Amino acid sequence: MISNVRLSKTAILQTAIAFRLGREAEASEDLVTLIDSLSRDLHSIPPETLAELAVIMQQIFDAQTRRDSIGIADHLEHEMLTKLLPTGLLIDKPVSQPQLDAAKKSDRTK
Repeated sequence: MISNVRLSKTAILQTAIAFRLGREAEASEDLVTLIDSLSRDLHSIPPETLAELAVIMQQIFDAQTRRDSIGIADHLEHEMLTKLLPTGLLIDKPVSQPQLDAAKKSDRTK
């Protein structure tokens, strides 16, 4: 599951992968997180890109209605990501070793 911090290329790709692997519950939660993150930055997106994103989101919702997980993944990975990359809104920070260690420790305690 992705965190709800900021919209990132990694988060979009992880969500697409979860859909491709059939982990629909996790992927759907991640999609909601992506949409929430995107909605916080709408003011920073050029109007023409917003219009294109609205079409992509409708395609994603249509794919969800059809239960087409691969279609959702394709729209996320190939269309949404392509539209968002030029906006500069995607934040991807390298993960430090202490962050990895903390995540592993957290996973072991669950």
